[in-house]
Amino acid sequence: MRVANDVTVNVTGIQPDPTATLNVTLGGGWNLLGCPRVSSVALADVQVQTGDLDPETWAQAVTDHLVQRWAVWLQPERGYASQATLQPWQGYWIRVLVPNGVTLVFPASTTTAAVSR
Repeated sequence: MRVANDVTVNVTGIQPDPTATLNVTLGGGWNLLGCPRVSSVALADVQVQTGDLDPETWAQAVTDHLVQRWAVWLQPERGYASQATLQPWQGYWIRVLVPNGVTLVFPASTTTAAVSR
């Protein structure tokens, strides 16, 4: 959404339990993903799981050709850029390289942050 001036947006919902891991299923190909935590999450801290196999590190999933190395986001007025850390309230493109998709396993939060934006 593009707006000419700053606007206030009220978001209503239930925040995921920050003390528990959080699973996000992605299909094969490009997926648009928002950071599911209220604090930043490094891709190095995210695990990747395929099917019933044990989750593996992001680095190993890149080596195994499950996911593309970086998340991609659109920098206003600068174009697309690679990111190694997901920030709250930002959207990212994640490319899954296997047709059956993967599950991203986000770690429990180690910090707390305000939810309002």
